[in-house]
Amino acid sequence: MKTCKAAQNSLNLGLNLIRNFTFSSVLKLLLPLLALGAQALEPKIVMKPEPSLKNGLYFVADKPYSGTLKVLHYSAEDLYDVNFMGVVYPRAKPLPPTLIREIDVKDGTAVLQRDYFDGRDKPSNEYPLKNGLYDGVAKSYYADGGELRSQSEYKAGKREGFYKLYYQGSGKLKQQGAYKADRHEGVFTDYYESGEVSARHPYKGGLRNGKDMDYYKSGKVRGVRTYKGGKRQGMEKWYYESGALKQTGAYKDDRKQGVWKLFYEDGKTRVIENFKDDERDGA
Repeated sequence: MKTCKAAQNSLNLGLNLIRNFTFSSVLKLLLPLLALGAQALEPKIVMKPEPSLKNGLYFVADKPYSGTLKVLHYSAEDLYDVNFMGVVYPRAKPLPPTLIREIDVKDGTAVLQRDYFDGRDKPSNEYPLKNGLYDGVAKSYYADGGELRSQSEYKAGKREGFYKLYYQGSGKLKQQGAYKADRHEGVFTDYYESGEVSARHPYKGGLRNGKDMDYYKSGKVRGVRTYKGGKRQGMEKWYYESGALKQTGAYKDDRKQGVWKLFYEDGKTRVIENFKDDERDGA
Protein backbone atom coordinates (compact mmCIF):
# COMPACT_ATOMS: atom_id res chain seq x y z
CA MET A 1 0.00 0.00 0.00
CA LYS A 2 2.83 2.40 0.92
CA THR A 3 4.51 1.71 -2.44
CA CYS A 4 1.26 2.37 -4.37
CA LYS A 5 0.68 5.58 -2.42
CA ALA A 6 4.22 6.80 -3.11
CA ALA A 7 3.82 6.05 -6.81
CA GLN A 8 0.51 7.93 -6.90
CA ASN A 9 2.12 10.91 -5.11
CA SER A 10 4.95 10.95 -7.67
CA LEU A 11 2.47 10.82 -10.54
CA ASN A 12 0.41 13.66 -9.05
CA LEU A 13 3.56 15.73 -8.55
CA GLY A 14 4.56 15.17 -12.18
CA LEU A 15 1.11 16.12 -13.45
CA ASN A 16 1.10 19.28 -11.33
CA LEU A 17 4.51 20.28 -12.68
CA ILE A 18 3.27 19.78 -16.23
CA ARG A 19 0.12 21.82 -15.56
CA ASN A 20 2.22 24.64 -14.10
CA PHE A 21 4.59 24.73 -17.08
CA THR A 22 3.73 27.29 -19.75
CA PHE A 23 3.82 26.10 -23.33
CA SER A 24 7.03 28.05 -23.89
CA SER A 25 8.78 26.50 -20.91
CA VAL A 26 7.85 22.98 -22.05
CA LEU A 27 9.11 23.72 -25.55
CA LYS A 28 12.36 25.16 -24.21
CA LEU A 29 12.84 22.00 -22.16
CA LEU A 30 11.98 19.59 -24.95
CA LEU A 31 13.20 21.32 -28.10
CA PRO A 32 16.84 20.25 -27.73
CA LEU A 33 15.75 16.63 -27.27
CA LEU A 34 12.79 16.09 -29.57
CA ALA A 35 12.40 15.70 -33.31
CA LEU A 36 9.30 14.77 -35.25
CA GLY A 37 10.45 12.41 -37.95
CA ALA A 38 13.61 13.93 -39.35
CA GLN A 39 12.47 17.50 -38.68
CA ALA A 40 13.22 19.35 -35.42
CA LEU A 41 10.64 21.60 -33.80
CA GLU A 42 11.51 24.87 -35.48
CA PRO A 43 9.64 27.96 -36.61
CA LYS A 44 9.29 28.51 -40.33
CA ILE A 45 8.88 31.36 -42.78
CA VAL A 46 6.67 31.05 -45.85
CA MET A 47 5.68 33.35 -48.70
CA LYS A 48 2.08 33.58 -49.92
CA PRO A 49 1.32 33.04 -52.71
CA GLU A 50 4.29 30.73 -53.21
CA PRO A 51 6.34 32.20 -56.06
CA SER A 52 9.31 30.95 -58.01
CA LEU A 53 12.17 33.31 -58.82
CA LYS A 54 13.52 33.21 -62.39
CA ASN A 55 16.14 35.66 -63.62
CA GLY A 56 15.22 38.05 -60.83
CA LEU A 57 11.47 37.93 -61.61
CA TYR A 58 8.66 36.47 -59.49
CA PHE A 59 6.43 33.87 -61.17
CA VAL A 60 3.20 32.34 -59.88
CA ALA A 61 1.53 29.55 -61.88
CA ASP A 62 4.26 30.01 -64.53
CA LYS A 63 3.25 33.62 -65.17
CA PRO A 64 4.98 36.87 -64.12
CA TYR A 65 3.25 37.86 -60.92
CA SER A 66 1.53 41.18 -60.20
CA GLY A 67 0.26 41.82 -56.70
CA THR A 68 1.51 41.66 -53.11
CA LEU A 69 3.60 38.79 -51.74
CA LYS A 70 3.22 38.26 -48.00
CA VAL A 71 6.09 36.85 -45.93
CA LEU A 72 4.66 35.02 -42.90
CA HIS A 73 6.44 33.78 -39.78
CA TYR A 74 5.12 30.70 -37.98
CA SER A 75 6.58 30.32 -34.48
CA ALA A 76 7.01 26.93 -32.81
CA GLU A 77 3.91 27.73 -30.75
CA ASP A 78 1.92 28.36 -33.95
CA LEU A 79 2.89 24.97 -35.36
CA TYR A 80 3.01 22.69 -32.31
CA ASP A 81 1.01 22.01 -29.17
CA VAL A 82 1.73 20.09 -25.97
CA ASN A 83 -0.67 17.82 -24.12
CA PHE A 84 -1.06 17.37 -20.36
CA MET A 85 1.60 14.65 -20.38
CA GLY A 86 4.15 17.00 -21.89
CA VAL A 87 4.12 15.35 -25.34
CA VAL A 88 4.65 17.82 -28.18
CA TYR A 89 2.75 17.21 -31.43
CA PRO A 90 2.00 19.16 -34.65
CA ARG A 91 -1.21 21.17 -34.64
CA ALA A 92 -3.79 19.86 -37.11
CA LYS A 93 -4.51 23.52 -37.90
CA PRO A 94 -1.56 25.88 -37.33
CA LEU A 95 -2.35 29.11 -35.50
CA PRO A 96 -2.37 32.32 -37.60
CA PRO A 97 1.20 33.40 -38.46
CA THR A 98 2.76 36.84 -38.00
CA LEU A 99 3.11 39.09 -41.03
CA ILE A 100 6.74 40.24 -41.19
CA ARG A 101 7.07 41.58 -44.75
CA GLU A 102 5.12 42.49 -47.87
CA ILE A 103 6.61 42.85 -51.36
CA ASP A 104 4.66 44.68 -54.05
CA VAL A 105 5.34 43.12 -57.46
CA LYS A 106 4.49 44.39 -60.94
CA ASP A 107 4.88 42.08 -63.95
CA GLY A 108 7.29 39.92 -61.94
CA THR A 109 9.45 42.85 -60.75
CA ALA A 110 9.60 43.75 -57.04
CA VAL A 111 8.97 47.49 -56.70
CA LEU A 112 8.33 48.07 -52.99
CA GLN A 113 9.13 46.27 -49.71
CA ARG A 114 7.39 46.84 -46.37
CA ASP A 115 8.70 45.36 -43.13
CA TYR A 116 6.38 45.00 -40.14
CA PHE A 117 6.78 45.27 -36.38
CA ASP A 118 6.37 41.89 -34.70
CA GLY A 119 2.67 41.30 -34.10
CA ARG A 120 1.56 44.71 -35.41
CA ASP A 121 -0.43 45.55 -38.53
CA LYS A 122 1.55 48.71 -39.34
CA PRO A 123 4.88 48.75 -41.18
CA SER A 124 8.18 49.54 -39.49
CA ASN A 125 10.02 50.34 -42.74
CA GLU A 126 9.23 50.89 -46.40
CA TYR A 127 11.81 50.57 -49.19
CA PRO A 128 11.41 51.26 -52.93
CA LEU A 129 13.16 48.56 -54.99
CA LYS A 130 15.03 48.56 -58.28
CA ASN A 131 16.84 45.51 -59.62
CA GLY A 132 16.38 43.88 -56.22
CA LEU A 133 18.12 46.72 -54.34
CA TYR A 134 16.84 49.62 -52.27
CA ASP A 135 16.50 52.61 -54.57
CA GLY A 136 14.54 55.79 -53.87
CA VAL A 137 13.17 57.38 -50.69
CA ALA A 138 12.87 54.86 -47.86
CA LYS A 139 10.69 55.52 -44.80
CA SER A 140 10.65 54.23 -41.23
CA TYR A 141 7.80 54.51 -38.73
CA TYR A 142 7.33 54.67 -34.95
CA ALA A 143 5.94 51.50 -33.38
CA ASP A 144 3.28 53.40 -31.41
CA GLY A 145 0.84 55.09 -33.72
CA GLY A 146 2.70 54.32 -36.93
CA GLU A 147 3.84 57.92 -37.41
CA LEU A 148 6.65 58.74 -39.83
CA ARG A 149 10.01 58.45 -38.03
CA SER A 150 12.57 59.03 -40.76
CA GLN A 151 13.22 59.34 -44.49
CA SER A 152 16.40 58.25 -46.24
CA GLU A 153 17.44 58.35 -49.87
CA TYR A 154 18.94 55.17 -51.38
CA LYS A 155 20.76 54.50 -54.64
CA ALA A 156 21.63 50.96 -55.75
CA GLY A 157 21.26 49.56 -52.23
CA LYS A 158 23.22 52.22 -50.36
CA ARG A 159 22.19 55.35 -48.50
CA GLU A 160 23.06 58.16 -50.84
CA GLY A 161 21.54 61.61 -50.39
CA PHE A 162 19.37 63.30 -47.80
CA TYR A 163 18.29 61.96 -44.41
CA LYS A 164 15.54 63.32 -42.13
CA LEU A 165 14.45 62.27 -38.64
CA TYR A 166 11.18 63.44 -37.05
CA TYR A 167 9.82 63.84 -33.52
CA GLN A 168 7.10 61.41 -32.52
CA GLY A 169 3.76 63.09 -31.91
CA SER A 170 4.38 66.45 -33.53
CA GLY A 171 6.02 65.19 -36.72
CA LYS A 172 8.45 68.10 -36.57
CA LEU A 173 11.99 67.79 -37.86
CA LYS A 174 14.44 66.42 -35.28
CA GLN A 175 17.59 65.93 -37.37
CA GLN A 176 18.67 66.21 -40.98
CA GLY A 177 21.82 65.52 -42.93
CA ALA A 178 23.17 63.51 -45.84
CA TYR A 179 24.75 60.14 -46.61
CA LYS A 180 27.38 59.16 -49.14
CA ALA A 181 28.04 55.48 -49.89
CA ASP A 182 26.15 54.45 -46.72
CA ARG A 183 28.10 56.84 -44.46
CA HIS A 184 27.33 60.15 -42.78
CA GLU A 185 28.78 62.99 -44.85
CA GLY A 186 28.70 66.73 -44.28
CA VAL A 187 26.91 68.57 -41.46
CA PHE A 188 24.11 66.85 -39.52
CA THR A 189 21.82 69.38 -37.84
CA ASP A 190 19.74 68.66 -34.71
CA TYR A 191 16.61 70.65 -33.83
CA TYR A 192 14.57 71.37 -30.73
CA GLU A 193 10.95 70.30 -31.17
CA SER A 194 10.04 73.99 -31.26
CA GLY A 195 12.16 74.33 -34.41
CA GLU A 196 15.39 76.00 -33.22
CA VAL A 197 18.78 74.47 -34.06
CA SER A 198 20.16 72.55 -31.06
CA ALA A 199 23.43 71.23 -32.54
CA ARG A 200 25.55 70.89 -35.68
CA HIS A 201 27.80 67.85 -36.15
CA PRO A 202 30.25 67.74 -39.09
CA TYR A 203 31.06 64.32 -40.59
CA LYS A 204 33.59 63.00 -43.07
CA GLY A 205 33.57 59.41 -44.29
CA GLY A 206 31.05 58.40 -41.63
CA LEU A 207 33.03 59.85 -38.71
CA ARG A 208 32.65 63.11 -36.83
CA ASN A 209 35.29 65.49 -38.05
CA GLY A 210 35.64 69.20 -37.33
CA LYS A 211 34.11 71.77 -34.98
CA ASP A 212 30.99 70.44 -33.26
CA MET A 213 28.57 73.10 -31.97
CA ASP A 214 25.72 72.99 -29.43
CA TYR A 215 23.16 75.82 -29.07
CA TYR A 216 20.55 77.12 -26.65
CA LYS A 217 17.04 77.75 -27.99
CA SER A 218 17.91 81.42 -28.04
CA GLY A 219 20.58 80.66 -30.65
CA LYS A 220 23.46 81.39 -28.30
CA VAL A 221 26.37 78.95 -28.25
CA ARG A 222 26.13 76.31 -25.55
CA GLY A 223 29.29 74.33 -26.32
CA VAL A 224 32.18 74.04 -28.77
CA ARG A 225 34.20 70.84 -29.22
CA THR A 226 36.42 69.39 -31.92
CA TYR A 227 36.40 65.90 -33.44
CA LYS A 228 39.08 64.25 -35.55
CA GLY A 229 38.42 60.84 -37.06
CA GLY A 230 35.40 60.32 -34.81
CA LYS A 231 37.21 61.15 -31.54
CA ARG A 232 37.11 64.24 -29.36
CA GLN A 233 40.42 66.07 -29.59
CA GLY A 234 41.76 69.34 -28.18
CA MET A 235 40.21 72.11 -26.08
CA GLU A 236 36.49 72.42 -25.66
CA LYS A 237 34.39 75.10 -24.00
CA TRP A 238 30.88 75.21 -22.55
CA TYR A 239 28.94 78.40 -21.82
CA TYR A 240 26.04 79.72 -19.77
CA GLU A 241 23.23 81.18 -21.87
CA SER A 242 24.43 84.61 -20.78
CA GLY A 243 27.66 83.92 -22.70
CA ALA A 244 29.81 83.49 -19.58
CA LEU A 245 32.27 80.58 -19.66
CA LYS A 246 30.97 77.58 -17.72
CA GLN A 247 33.57 74.85 -18.24
CA THR A 248 36.77 74.29 -20.17
CA GLY A 249 39.27 71.48 -20.64
CA ALA A 250 40.94 69.23 -23.20
CA TYR A 251 40.37 65.81 -24.74
CA LYS A 252 42.84 63.44 -26.34
CA ASP A 253 41.51 60.44 -28.24
CA ASP A 254 38.07 60.73 -26.58
CA ARG A 255 39.52 60.97 -23.05
CA LYS A 256 39.82 63.94 -20.72
CA GLN A 257 43.42 65.02 -20.24
CA GLY A 258 45.00 67.68 -18.06
CA VAL A 259 43.31 70.49 -16.13
CA TRP A 260 39.52 70.97 -16.32
CA LYS A 261 37.90 74.06 -14.80
CA LEU A 262 34.30 74.76 -13.86
CA PHE A 263 33.17 78.39 -13.28
CA TYR A 264 30.28 80.19 -11.63
CA GLU A 265 28.32 82.46 -13.95
CA ASP A 266 29.97 85.52 -12.38
CA GLY A 267 33.35 84.22 -13.57
CA LYS A 268 34.66 82.90 -10.24
CA THR A 269 36.31 79.49 -10.28
CA ARG A 270 34.13 76.75 -8.84
CA VAL A 271 36.12 73.51 -9.42
CA ILE A 272 39.58 72.61 -10.70
CA GLU A 273 40.25 68.95 -11.55
CA ASN A 274 43.19 67.10 -13.06
CA PHE A 275 42.60 64.21 -15.46
CA LYS A 276 44.73 61.49 -16.96
CA ASP A 277 43.16 59.18 -19.56
CA ASP A 278 39.65 60.20 -18.45
CA GLU A 279 40.32 59.43 -14.77
CA ARG A 280 40.77 62.05 -12.02
CA ASP A 281 44.46 62.29 -11.22
CA GLY A 282 46.16 64.34 -8.51
CA ALA A 283 44.82 67.21 -6.42
